[in-house]
Amino acid sequence: MSRGEPSKLQIMKYGAITGGMVGMCLGLISGTLSIIRICLILLMMYFFPYHISNGPGPRGALHTLGRTVLTLTGSFALFLSIGAVIRSEGRMINTTANGINNSAIRNDQREWRRIQIEVKETPRDQEIKKKSLLDMLAESGKVNW
Repeated sequence: MSRGEPSKLQIMKYGAITGGMVGMCLGLISGTLSIIRICLILLMMYFFPYHISNGPGPRGALHTLGRTVLTLTGSFALFLSIGAVIRSEGRMINTTANGINNSAIRNDQREWRRIQIEVKETPRDQEIKKKSLLDMLAESGKVNW
């Protein structure tokens, strides 16, 4: 492991923190919507008591919000911490620092640099090269010399 690279435990911790924050935000949103829904149900129960029998339960709306936030926070923290470790990609290891001779790798890289590309020119390309820009403009009629 190189000097600045985080360990798997640190990557897992970062994933858990990120997942916890995402889960907390989503838990607050969904818990608040759930409480609003419960309040609407309570209002409907007041006006139409024979149609709806649901309510917030014996513990109330704050318990519903807390339970939703904690459930989503834990779930997202768990899954993002595992996903962060799975998706973490290691850096390239310097093989000379480990005592392994990597001259074959360097020679291969040098060979790739030596490859030259030959481009064959058509007769038309050779004619265009011979003419100067001013000659081309004079032939086109845009400039009179």
